[in-house]
Amino acid sequence: MKDWLAAQSLLSPKKTALYFEGERHSFSDLNKLSSQWTARLKAMSIDEGSVVALLLDNSVDFVAITFAVMRLGAVLLPLNTRLTAEEIQYQLVEAEAKIVLMTSSLKDEKGLDALSLEAIKFHTIQESYVELEPIYESNISLENRFCILFTSGTTGKPKAVCLSLKNFYYSANASAYRLGLLANDNWLCAMPLYHVGGLSIILRSCLYGTSVTLHRKFDLQAVSEELSQDLRTEDSTVTLASLVPT
Repeated sequence: MKDWLAAQSLLSPKKTALYFEGERHSFSDLNKLSSQWTARLKAMSIDEGSVVALLLDNSVDFVAITFAVMRLGAVLLPLNTRLTAEEIQYQLVEAEAKIVLMTSSLKDEKGLDALSLEAIKFHTIQESYVELEPIYESNISLENRFCILFTSGTTGKPKAVCLSLKNFYYSANASAYRLGLLANDNWLCAMPLYHVGGLSIILRSCLYGTSVTLHRKFDLQAVSEELSQDLRTEDSTVTLASLVPT
């Protein structure tokens, strides 16, 4: 099947895919950015099966890279930004990561220069912005291994869990069946994209052709303001929200 973002950019190019920090990104906009990231990753020798680690806060780039990884048949390793350098090193080695993409601020904050990981390339987002011929689409297999997520490690070392595109595809189908689906749905994502809950919102909404309102992090006031908007007057009003219970 065609990769999910490319398919939606053909079906609904002008429809809003993402609201983020006051900016609106259509499916066409997001596909263009993801196509640029696909070319950049390919230029970094990322191909089918390569593990791409992301050490990023929620952002438009995080979303675009996620679909770029899908387009290349590579494997996403979203890293918890709260981890220490030693915990990050453990997960990178365990998952056999080939490259790490991060912001320069997080690189400095975590002290990643001190890690002895010669087999893994470290790139900051700024360094990775190079102009290449975009790669706009590809065919994907639901059987492809798509991401590696680590358990919380409450009873020992965190364990690597591999999820395929089929896992996310059928989870999206089950969610739509259980909750229902409207053309104007807009799913609030204030959960981190390194967690399966946040990542699932991005992937499901792309499959559905509906919108996501993405927050950089959970902020009580910001979430409350989103949920208090008048459904009758705002095109960007949130209709769905996933939050962690107390």
